Amino acid sequence: MEQVKRKDETLYLGSDWARGYEIKGGFDLKDATVVCKFRDKNDNLLFEAECTIQENCIFVSVPSALSLTMPRTIRQGRYDIFIVGATFTHKIIMGSVMFVPDVSMH
Repeated sequence: MEQVKRKDETLYLGSDWARGYEIKGGFDLKDATVVCKFRDKNDNLLFEAECTIQENCIFVSVPSALSLTMPRTIRQGRYDIFIVGATFTHKIIMGSVMFVPDVSMH
């Protein structure tokens, strides 16, 4: 893992949010876990997403009920995703996130 991918996101409070990422390069994910945390601009933890690994893909999701637990006054923050193994930790994705206090009908 040499590069951290930067990707800004929008999360509609009350809507499900999910992403899948393919890990290339023969990286061994067999005994690894994934952690994704959402924080406000002051670096306070808002919530931690649900994360799973299937073969060479990681899946990150925020169910609607979880997104509704955060204060509606927070409009911007940051998130990052880490792969954690017994002997390593790699940040793979990070970015800004805009929180929209309305359910998306898209």
